[in-house]
This record gives sequence, structure tokens and C-alpha cells, in this order.
Amino acid sequence: MGVLAFLEGPELIIVVVVVFFLFGAKKLPEFARSLGQAKKEFEKGIDTPAESSTQSVSQPVQPVNPAPIAQAPVTPPPAAPA
Repeated sequence: MGVLAFLEGPELIIVVVVVFFLFGAKKLPEFARSLGQAKKEFEKGIDTPAESSTQSVSQPVQPVNPAPIAQAPVTPPPAAPA
């Protein structure tokens, strides 16, 4: 079932009329065209892997060696006077 499967007859007509009033007659074809292009780009992106993802898979990951942490010399505490 689709997202708008619950819309039948009168509900669908009301939704179309509201969308028509919101976007206007001039913007509606542009909106539909941009949706079609976005869908086409999305499907093309799913079908073909991006170049960056194939490069990261083909090159081994280099381990990072952290720099050693410098530690201050430990001196014993002064003796308490007796």
C-alpha cells in the first residue's frame, strides 16, 4: 500500500485542490518536475556506488600511532617531622 492509499474519491479531490491553492498554477508543474528529477537522482545514486565509497574500500586503512604521553617524574613525598 502506498502512502496515500487511504485517500479515495472526495478526499483525493480535496487534497489536490488544497495543493493547487498552496502552490498555484505556475508553480505546480515546476514542483512536479523537481520531484521527478529528485526521484531519478535518488534511484541513480542507489544503483551506482559513489566514487568516494569505492576508493575508501579499495585502499587499506592505515593505523594511527598515537604520540607517547610524557609523564612527570615521580618524587617521593617529603618525610613528616617527628
